Amino acid sequence: MKKPYLLLLSLFAFLPNLNAKMLIVTTTVPLANITKSIAKDSAEIIPLIPPGTSPHTFYPTPETVKRTNMADLFIMNGAGLDFWAKKLVNKNKHSLTMSSFVPLIKGEDGKGYNPHIWLSVSNVKIFAAIIDSALCSIDPADSLYYNHNKLLFIKRLDSLDIAIKKRLATHKNKYIVLFHPSLIYFDREYGIKEVAIIEKSPGKEPTPREIMNIIDKVRKYKIKVLFAEPQLNSKAVKVIASETGAKLDYIDPIGNFNEDYINFLNNNFLKIEKSFNE
Repeated sequence: MKKPYLLLLSLFAFLPNLNAKMLIVTTTVPLANITKSIAKDSAEIIPLIPPGTSPHTFYPTPETVKRTNMADLFIMNGAGLDFWAKKLVNKNKHSLTMSSFVPLIKGEDGKGYNPHIWLSVSNVKIFAAIIDSALCSIDPADSLYYNHNKLLFIKRLDSLDIAIKKRLATHKNKYIVLFHPSLIYFDREYGIKEVAIIEKSPGKEPTPREIMNIIDKVRKYKIKVLFAEPQLNSKAVKVIASETGAKLDYIDPIGNFNEDYINFLNNNFLKIEKSFNE
C-alpha cells in the first residue's frame, strides 16, 4: 500500500503549476478549444478571430500583432485559411502550423487545399499529440499534466469516432448538400456524400445555372434539409430551399470559444444524422 505522502505526490504530478500561466494565441476558435483540452487551466488561450466571424474574411489589426508577439506559443491553421498569419509565425519563437502535420484535400476550385482540417477526428488526434509536445517543450515541469490531458482527450475522440460510425451504419443513403465545403474532411472520414456545394469559394455566389443544377440534385437525391452557416450569407441556399421545399438548418463549423470540442463536433453530427431521417 502506498504511503499517504507518496499518493499525494503522484496526484500532484497531474496538477499544473498555476503560478506561471503561459499565453497561447491561436488564429481560430476551434484551435483554441482543442488546445484548451490539453493545456486546461495552465494557460491563457486567446483566439485572434472572434467567434461569429468567418476566418475567410478576417484580417489582423495592430492589436492582433501585439497579442501574437506576446505569446509563448502561437498556433495557426494553415492551408490558406489564415494566410495573413504567416508573417506572425516568423516573429514567434514557438509556433505551429497545423496543416503541415496532416494530409490535405484539394480545394473545390482546383486551387490550393481545403483548410477545414479541424473537422476531422483523425486530424484532431494528431493535433492533440503535436500541441502536447509543444507544451511539454515550453513547460517541461508540467509534462505529466499535459500528457495526461492529451490521453484523456484522445480517448474521448476515439469514443466519439466509434459512436458516429455505429450510428451512420444504420443509414443506407448518406447524401448531403453543403452551403460551403467546410465539412469535406468530416464527410470523407465517415462516407457521407456531398451531392452539391452551393458556394464553393467564400463570397462567390452560384450562378443561376448552377442554382438550377443544385435544385435538380436536391430533388434527385431527395434531400430534405439544406445546411447554411451562421458566419456566411445564406441568400442562395434560401432560394434553393424555397424552390425545393427542403428545410433550412445551420451547421456551425467554428463553434463558440471555450466550447468543449467533442460536444461541438457531436452537435454538428447530430444535425447531419437528423437530416438523413427527414
